[in-house]
Amino acid sequence: MSFLHQELSDILRRKTGIVLRPGKQSLIENRIEALCRRQNISSATQLVSRCSEPFFLQELINTITINESLWFRDQHPFDFVVGRLKGSSTPWQVWSAACSAGQEPYSLAMAAQE
Repeated sequence: MSFLHQELSDILRRKTGIVLRPGKQSLIENRIEALCRRQNISSATQLVSRCSEPFFLQELINTITINESLWFRDQHPFDFVVGRLKGSSTPWQVWSAACSAGQEPYSLAMAAQE
């Protein structure tokens, strides 16, 4: 049974800004199905209903997101930014959207400092 359908996608987009794209559908479905088994949820209707519970919604979000933060995760973006900064005396600001615990912006600052 697929728990991933449009109503759930709409809830996640509205409440969190997460957009479930078709390319990740099987990965997301597997994660959601595992959560539903743990929570004894047997239908998509029950799943959508449970999304009104803040603790359950947070568990669902944790289930479908990576929640991984590493020092110098994915080296390419750091190399790109540092390459752009090299020789520049212009002040800069960075927004790090994809960081779970914060290592990415600190990694960028350390790379830029070097």
